Amino acid sequence: LNGFAFRGSEQAARALERNPNVLRVEAARAVSAVQESGSHGFFRIDAEWTYYAGDRGTMASGTPVRIAVLDTGIMTTHPDLAPNLDLAQSVNCVNPGSSPEDDQGHGTHVAGIAAAADQGDGALGVASQATIVAAKVLDASGYGTDAQVLCGLDHVAALAADGVPTVVNLSLGEAHAEGSGCASSATHQAICNLTAANVTVVAAAGNTPEDAGSFYPAAYPETIAVSAFTALDGDPGVSGCGFFILDGLLYECDEALASFTSYGSIVDVTAPGVRVWSTTFDGAHGGNSGTSMAAPFVSGAAALILAKNPTLDPAAVRSILQSSGECPDGTTAGGPTC
Repeated sequence: LNGFAFRGSEQAARALERNPNVLRVEAARAVSAVQESGSHGFFRIDAEWTYYAGDRGTMASGTPVRIAVLDTGIMTTHPDLAPNLDLAQSVNCVNPGSSPEDDQGHGTHVAGIAAAADQGDGALGVASQATIVAAKVLDASGYGTDAQVLCGLDHVAALAADGVPTVVNLSLGEAHAEGSGCASSATHQAICNLTAANVTVVAAAGNTPEDAGSFYPAAYPETIAVSAFTALDGDPGVSGCGFFILDGLLYECDEALASFTSYGSIVDVTAPGVRVWSTTFDGAHGGNSGTSMAAPFVSGAAALILAKNPTLDPAAVRSILQSSGECPDGTTAGGPTC
């Protein structure tokens, strides 16, 4: 820009503007730092486009879409989560009657990816105005039982009866043998009932590099199963490879499936899951990797879809997520090479 800045009177500014060598004189305007999501994944899935378009997880009526995070709980006072957290609707299925406070960190990190509030700095979730409901179904070691998960699913079913579009994030699971059909287990029946009630269920596909066909709840056909790929920056171009820590030293390459991710025909979509930056249960921020981190990107995107059209059923949400994505080779979703 061929110009200069100066301090002076309005009269001086007008005099400068009359100079034939001056194109324009403008008053200086205040600017502030742009919201920093901190997560390359946020930009890799183009979440900034919906953010700046004003689509942030709230319906036209002004009611936020609900995202229920069934996990280790949530740090209820985290400055990036507290504005969106509905503590009254939250539940502790590990210690009933207690606050769903996170004593491990996993749930807080997951919640931030999906729906951290716009606070001007810190983390920014994909659906930054969605309501977060915490259901603590895992303990301080990161483990729980299917009974505790069922407690959380039942709680969500009761909440969703109010008609508010609801997404469930399940960044948890277990590999085991199970039959087919909704009656194959109590958990499967509960998820079938939830999806029949138009609750969209998103689940992590697992962190073992093998077929996810026996990893539940992701393997249930009613859930949207999410694997993980590496997004070392916010750009779809390949930028190289690097070493990362996740239960050991991993070597991950940009735009490739993560070395640890489960895969297979049950996977519906993949999302960033390596070195994802989000909220931590000490009130700060940090990075983590896993399909647990990939799933809430999809839960946040599902919330944005439901905010635009609250009448969509889970199958329609799945279809939109797949048709609006891209193939692993970068071509348009639905192409013959997908």
